[in-house]
Amino acid sequence: MNVIIVEDEDLSAEHLAHLLIKIDKSIEVLGKFDTVKSVKEAFFRGLKVDLLFLDVHLADGSGFDLLSDTSISTPIIFTTAYDDYAIQAFKHNSIDYLLKPIHINDLRFALDKYARRYNVIPQNVIEQLKSTYQSTQNQYKKRFMVRLGQNIETINADQIHHFESKESMTFLQTFAGQRYMIDYSLDQLETLLPPGDFFGSTVKLSFM
Repeated sequence: MNVIIVEDEDLSAEHLAHLLIKIDKSIEVLGKFDTVKSVKEAFFRGLKVDLLFLDVHLADGSGFDLLSDTSISTPIIFTTAYDDYAIQAFKHNSIDYLLKPIHINDLRFALDKYARRYNVIPQNVIEQLKSTYQSTQNQYKKRFMVRLGQNIETINADQIHHFESKESMTFLQTFAGQRYMIDYSLDQLETLLPPGDFFGSTVKLSFM
């Protein structure tokens, strides 16, 4: 997620940036601005961000001046040392209104509100999904047991050229040309094999 911080106190801006990274390392602060004018110019040049942290009192005016003079539609979290402007803030595209000094729990709550409102998947959830997907990938069948005379042999999936069905029986054939009957239907194999390694048809599954 890309954000900017509009704040005329350097220490406050640094503190906020530090908290954001502490909450979610995927958050990138694209810029820090201390005047209404500099923010206007940035948006005029085509700056696009996911979230704007906006102080009410700035060096050359107020955050409300910025919003009234421009057509910024970016979601906003207001940051201020004063609690007198909360009602005015929520008349704008405001997610939350944080009082300085900003506490990490209040900031986390505000970011959660933003994520829920705009259907944003937090980075930690994305990592969990990746982990689950990788775990699922590792559960695909990697070897098959086949009968060779009176013996049982193991055939690794990467040795298999294709599977085919004939007269209600399913066979695997290796790259070496060996052919074995197995106890799986083609439909079952489609769920057991990595989709990136095999492609299917109604008659045959072939190794890519």
